[in-house]
Amino acid sequence: MNLRLRRDELLTNLKKCQTIIKTKNILPVLSNVLLEKKGDKLKIEANNLEIVRVIMLGDIYAEGEDVSFCLPHSLLVSILASSTSSDVVFELKDHERKCQIKLEDAQFNIPYLLEEEFPKFDSMMSETLETDCHIKAEVLYELFRKTIYAASTDDDNRIKLNCVNLSYDKVMKEIRTVATDGQRLAKSKILNFSLENIENFATKISLSSFPHVLSFLKDCEQGANVRFKLNSKIGILDYKGNYVCFRLLENDALDVDKYFSEYEKDYTALEFNKDQLSMFLTRAEILYGKTSHIVFHFDDDCLSVSVKNQDLGQLVDKIPILTKNNHKLMICFNPKYLIESLNNLGGERVKIYYKENTLPIIMEAEKEGVSKDIGVVMPLRFLDN
Repeated sequence: MNLRLRRDELLTNLKKCQTIIKTKNILPVLSNVLLEKKGDKLKIEANNLEIVRVIMLGDIYAEGEDVSFCLPHSLLVSILASSTSSDVVFELKDHERKCQIKLEDAQFNIPYLLEEEFPKFDSMMSETLETDCHIKAEVLYELFRKTIYAASTDDDNRIKLNCVNLSYDKVMKEIRTVATDGQRLAKSKILNFSLENIENFATKISLSSFPHVLSFLKDCEQGANVRFKLNSKIGILDYKGNYVCFRLLENDALDVDKYFSEYEKDYTALEFNKDQLSMFLTRAEILYGKTSHIVFHFDDDCLSVSVKNQDLGQLVDKIPILTKNNHKLMICFNPKYLIESLNNLGGERVKIYYKENTLPIIMEAEKEGVSKDIGVVMPLRFLDN
């Protein structure tokens, strides 16, 4: 078997598998990538038993029968990165169980493993995939991007929060994502959204899957529809034969509506210019730290902040409120959490809902009839001094 590829193209696509292949594996074979030649196409597969990434390369030059073999990922990347050769040629020496890698300026002979030694992707798909639909890649990417920051990274006691909840409501015509770490919450939804022949579904995607999921969606062409298949255990995103397969968390999806269904009625709502609010919070964060005391004041016509830092000094700042305020309040927040929530809201204006200084505030931005983003942030313990 003789296989010729563009070196830079192969190297670029091998690097996309890098985060899947762990440096320390219980099974040594998981440090390898599976290279499978079928006709004039090459399939690259990486698998860590939790996530599978498959990349298809087309229009390659090949001689001989179709074949599959495994090579160490890090070694292969190092070999390709060390050369300026335009092409790379792979030739299997079956009697020696070695792969000859030919570059213009060097030649390597590397032991390879057989396909039978590599974990089968089919083993992750033994059950029926009940949901099978097509969604625009940028829709999923934006939904995930706007909420993933709020997911918990605590592996010990908040495993149920180490995820992003994804759900679809056929009656409401909404697809949405929700994530929380217990201190803040992010929710994003696309309005007037329909999936043909699909009933309601709700699932939880593990935080560890997102580097690969987001990378996959970002690589798709603009305006592309990806095929999304899932059941209670796994999800698959597929685009033109390239796919990423990931395990799902098997517990109930987070229902936040029962906690925040009445906030528009019970809370005071104030409207702000998003860019002004962003700069305001950025200035407040400059002096914020372990030795600082920060208080926000919702007054009649402005939002002001007072920051006192024992080491760096103090700040007094304010911005105008775009709507009339009849509910004054003093409340403490970590500005970092407010900034993260604000930066992941769409639109030019943002509404802030609040009630008491012991209850969370809700930041909301809506593109009328298109999307709605929400960020919820818990206050700090209120200090009188």
